[in-house]
Formats: sequence, structure tokens, C-alpha cells
Amino acid sequence: MLKVSRDSYHHGNLQEAIIQSAIKLIRKNGPDHLSMREISYEVGVSPSAAYHYFPDKDSLVRGIGQHLFGELASMMVAFVLVMSKPPIKKMQVILC
Repeated sequence: MLKVSRDSYHHGNLQEAIIQSAIKLIRKNGPDHLSMREISYEVGVSPSAAYHYFPDKDSLVRGIGQHLFGELASMMVAFVLVMSKPPIKKMQVILC
């Protein structure tokens, strides 16, 4: 059984940390090798703490999807804002 030391307890947004760790592990090992135990170990919490936010793999995949679509929406908004600027301002944004 995995033991997590008290000094590794996560302070902050645990749900976000779980999603970020899952994305990192999917990129490293592929989606078929994703496990809550490994995610929990990476984040530094017990598996039961991770299961509190994501009771099963499907809910974790939904959470990852929502997170990534949120990032995509933010990038699209930023792009639209840049493209609505006059041409000289667009160049300044692109070059900086």
C-alpha cells in the first residue's frame, strides 16, 4: 500500500493538481496506463483523496476534457482580441 508522508500533504487546488498530473502522465505513458494511484503519488496525496474528486476514470477523463476545452476557449478569446487590433498593434503583440 502506498504511504504518503504528512509533510507531502497537498495544500491548494487538489482537483486542478490531479488534472495537471493526469495530463502529464497521459503524455508520458499514454491514456491506457493512467491510474489514480500513480496520479495520487505524483501529487503527494492518498488515492482516497484523489477519488474524492474523481470517483472513477470516466469522471477524471471528463474533468481533463473540461479543463483542456477551457484552455482552448481562453486561447481562442486571446486570439480574437489580438486579431481585432489594428495591424500595427497585431505586429507588436506577435513580435513581443
